[in-house]
Amino acid sequence: MTEVRNNGIFNFTMSSYLSASLQQSILQNYGLTIEAATAIGTGAMSTTMRLMTHQGALFLKLYQFTRNTPPLSPRGRKKIECSATLNWRQRIAFTHAVQTFLQQTYFPIPRLLPNKTGETFSASGDQIYALSEFVEGQDYEIANPAEQLRAAGEILGHLHQQLHGFQSPIEPPWQPIETELSVQLKDRLARLRPVVDDGENHPVSKHQIDRWVEEVERLAKE
Repeated sequence: MTEVRNNGIFNFTMSSYLSASLQQSILQNYGLTIEAATAIGTGAMSTTMRLMTHQGALFLKLYQFTRNTPPLSPRGRKKIECSATLNWRQRIAFTHAVQTFLQQTYFPIPRLLPNKTGETFSASGDQIYALSEFVEGQDYEIANPAEQLRAAGEILGHLHQQLHGFQSPIEPPWQPIETELSVQLKDRLARLRPVVDDGENHPVSKHQIDRWVEEVERLAKE
């Protein structure tokens, strides 16, 4: 990776996301100097990177809250973006409250890094970001998923058990949690279905996944 130092700030040619202003914000809010960066991926809601700092490897999440902002006049766009930013701040604060609770109950989850004011996320201009511990791992192996699917199911069950004691200090700024969970479950099942065949290579079949989707829809209506 090519690095160019400019007034103490690294410019990374490998990514347009890690701008000089963002690097400066990380330095001001966390006292961290970035030595190297590696892009991990970009999804519908965030872009993630591995940062190497003078204090070790960290995980950077850049929230993309303006992606679905509709085209409006400059004044109207500014109002929508301000509203979107507030909504995203509430969503992030809620999810971070869940993550902090799980970390305090010794659930295997990366620890969020607080900034100098004690918050678990910061802003650089209109961009919201968060830093956490970086956990080494490997990608999901589609060719031999049985053991990984079983392990994922076990950790998911443990997650649900741990969350029974969660008391949110923040009101979720979206639809009821039951509805949110059903939407997320159906989305994940839909993504799992294409990689599952009906042979003996997978612990579940497409028919079983379809039954789970039906069960989630039924429970959501109750």
